[in-house]
Amino acid sequence: MLTCIFAGIFFFIQAVGQPEIEDVAKALQAGEVSYMARHLDNLVEISIANEQSTYSKTQAERVLDNFFSKNQVKEFSVRHQGGNTSDNAIFVIGDLLTSHGKFRVYLMFKKKKDTFALQELRFE
Repeated sequence: MLTCIFAGIFFFIQAVGQPEIEDVAKALQAGEVSYMARHLDNLVEISIANEQSTYSKTQAERVLDNFFSKNQVKEFSVRHQGGNTSDNAIFVIGDLLTSHGKFRVYLMFKKKKDTFALQELRFE
């Protein structure tokens, strides 16, 4: 039990400083899809206002580009970040203020080799 707790803490500390997560947060702040796209996995699940689908990396980039062209970013702030040691996943929850309102953003990254790939984005 104690080993699991220490492993979880170690994984969380590693996750917080991951450059991929920091890059995606900066891209969200700027509304820069091309910068965010560098970290997309080959298949990405995107949910925007309860419309959910799985897209290839190229399709996901177009969907995100369309979203940000309609919703000019004013501000993005990370509210919570955590990890799951059993499946090497990191999640980020934040608030995105846009020209058309506020969205709660959920991002899920999964470890792939020596980097974290963005596999899921939700804008609620």
